[in-house]
Amino acid sequence: MQYPSISLIIPCYNESLRIDLLVAGLKAFTDVWTADYELIIVDDGSTDDTYIVLQANPYFVEMLAQKKMTLLRQENTGKGGH
Repeated sequence: MQYPSISLIIPCYNESLRIDLLVAGLKAFTDVWTADYELIIVDDGSTDDTYIVLQANPYFVEMLAQKKMTLLRQENTGKGGH
């Protein structure tokens, strides 16, 4: 069975201390997912350094270089915004 391509949209708000957990979860997923995928990570106006940590993390640097990830930053809108 061939699986479809998927987009994983991951909202983040003040998650700088949890980025390593996110990376571990994504690596576990990509180790078993055989179809194409893209990551879309949205920093929802974090007041900590979430966006900087995401940009500097080697895993995400590689995903950006492979054009497998989009990193977005927006003003905080919370659940149900826009």
